[in-house]
Amino acid sequence: MEVATFQGAKRLEELEVVIKRDLGSFYEVGRALKEIRDDELYKLKKGGDYKTFEEYARSIWDMARQTAHQYIAAFKVVQNVRLGGQKNIVPANEKQCRPLTRLTTDKQIEAWQQVIDMAPDGKITGPLVYRIVKDMLPPKPSKPSFVPSPSTPESPIPGDAYYFVNMAISQLERIRGDDPLRVDAYGRLKEWMVQHN
Repeated sequence: MEVATFQGAKRLEELEVVIKRDLGSFYEVGRALKEIRDDELYKLKKGGDYKTFEEYARSIWDMARQTAHQYIAAFKVVQNVRLGGQKNIVPANEKQCRPLTRLTTDKQIEAWQQVIDMAPDGKITGPLVYRIVKDMLPPKPSKPSFVPSPSTPESPIPGDAYYFVNMAISQLERIRGDDPLRVDAYGRLKEWMVQHN
């Protein structure tokens, strides 16, 4: 146990050096933050004072939860693009990665290739990436109107499953399309639905 704790603390220290050195390099910062989060190395800082990764990121790096997760998501996008065979031209900054986080891994690779192919004079910009991703996404559904259940002809009554489903949908529609945790949140919802079916 002590050896593992020592090794973890040593690794945390190494990763924090990377973050300090490369704070301008989104890829290295994202990689370091991901490892700290995934391996729960933040719990080794200050004798275990940090109970959550978000608490650690805010206190040590003055980084909001969303910012830390954007760095991690951007790191994953670059990894996916590289795994897809694109080694030479990868996203140059977090802003270019952000729209790609809304796509599946396969679609990220496809979108990035389109970006490379369509970049005027090879100049890749955030707006170009955004436009290509937007074109690849399914159209946003229109706001659902209340659909009464067969047993409820006109208005919802408490306890009506259709009423509560429509309420849930209206809340889910509030999740912004560029939220880097959108896919994870929908995955969590899917898990809940399977468990409670």
